[in-house]
Amino acid sequence: MTDILLTTAIISLTVLGARIVTDRGMIFWPIRERLLRVGHGDTSNEPELWKQNLLKPIILCCVCMPSVWGLGIHYLLHGWVDIIYYPLEALSAAFINGVLWSVYVFVKDLDAKVLQTNKKYDE
Repeated sequence: MTDILLTTAIISLTVLGARIVTDRGMIFWPIRERLLRVGHGDTSNEPELWKQNLLKPIILCCVCMPSVWGLGIHYLLHGWVDIIYYPLEALSAAFINGVLWSVYVFVKDLDAKVLQTNKKYDE
């Protein structure tokens, strides 16, 4: 049981770390920005399907990312032993990521509003 919780925590922290360093203004933002622009300007729906089905679980969505990243992390930590626990680890990490990402966005937006308010009073 401890292995499942530890693996879930490692998956969640790794995925959230990868998502945060690709956020706007962070060091790997150009990579994320290029992936977000895949297919823009094209009239077909193919690029949008490409982005939805392949890029979201790889780098664009922190709730979707544990499905792909979790398999790699589980394999690195345990090999194919106890692979039956992978779905539980991935789903748990997805839930944790959803909650923590919501808190992160809330705090980030709150910080931006406070800075904006402080600028008004400084003028």
